[in-house]
Amino acid sequence: MMISVIVPFYNARNYIERFLKAFHNQTSQNYELILVDDGSNDGSKELLDTLKNTYNFVYVFQNNRGVSEARNTGIRYAKYENILFADIDDIVEKNYIERFYLNIDDNNSLICCSYNIEYPKEDRSLKKLLHINLEKLEKDQSIFKIDVNGMLNVVWNKLFFKSILVDNKIKFNSDLKSGEDLDFVYHYCRFIKKIKIIEEPLYNYIRIDGHSTLNKYIPNLEINLDFVEDAREQFYSSSTLQASEYKEFLDSCYINSKMIVLNNSYKLDAPRKLNKKVIYSIINDSKLRRCLDNVKYSTFNQVIFYFAVKSRNFYIFYLLYNVLFFMRNNMNFLYNVLRPLFFDFKFLGKKGE
Repeated sequence: MMISVIVPFYNARNYIERFLKAFHNQTSQNYELILVDDGSNDGSKELLDTLKNTYNFVYVFQNNRGVSEARNTGIRYAKYENILFADIDDIVEKNYIERFYLNIDDNNSLICCSYNIEYPKEDRSLKKLLHINLEKLEKDQSIFKIDVNGMLNVVWNKLFFKSILVDNKIKFNSDLKSGEDLDFVYHYCRFIKKIKIIEEPLYNYIRIDGHSTLNKYIPNLEINLDFVEDAREQFYSSSTLQASEYKEFLDSCYINSKMIVLNNSYKLDAPRKLNKKVIYSIINDSKLRRCLDNVKYSTFNQVIFYFAVKSRNFYIFYLLYNVLFFMRNNMNFLYNVLRPLFFDFKFLGKKGE
């Protein structure tokens, strides 16, 4: 029994050897490493040519079509039933393969591990731990618990079974530029019987971009996120859960998606005046206002957003967020000092009144 590890990359020359060393030093060698080059032009292929006698890997080249198509290509090339995904600029623990390998018992499950998020530029890290007792929970309840913990929306801490992917024609949606992992996982979860958890953090996600969700502006992000929110709602509405169990969570996710869209509109490379259009859209979003009335907010960042939206006053909203994003883009030191206040400090708010 072996594991196929699929690794899409683009212009990753600076990370390749570190990544290969991490797998070379694994406590278990029961894997094949599939490196899918999505059209790199930085000398990545030439570097891999010099390393092919030192490290074991399969190299696959494709014209630049994005990370989703690169992963789909990797699935087609995978020789084995058990599939892991990894990103080449991240770091895996030495027992990454071994721990997943030892937890494989059938091909009707989703196996998830805890992970760490590393912020090198801010010299801090965050542990994402799966301390959830699933013994007495049904499958849909288990999925919901993991989703609420914010750990369902990535693929690199999960082991998938190729037969489920192939038999049910599950692929990464290449039209999505954000949320494609979560969309993939929701589709996969429809066809499994159980969830298994590895509480030990085995994967280190390296946030090179620092505090921002992504450094660069993402076109059509709102359309992408609306698609994913629809997929989330469809998944839970067809699950065995009662609406009362997941409604507040869905409302929270919808609110968060609009905050991400607002953040995206203030990226330095975003189209001029896009933020104004986004603010007009947000303050006129009746669904968003209903969601805000149903959700308990806990951080100052959420409280500010709540009152800005509920004010329905464009000028208050625009002035407030211009100040906040000016600090983020031009006063990094002050922003990082205040960051714990905005994002971590718990405000004992109530549901919207």
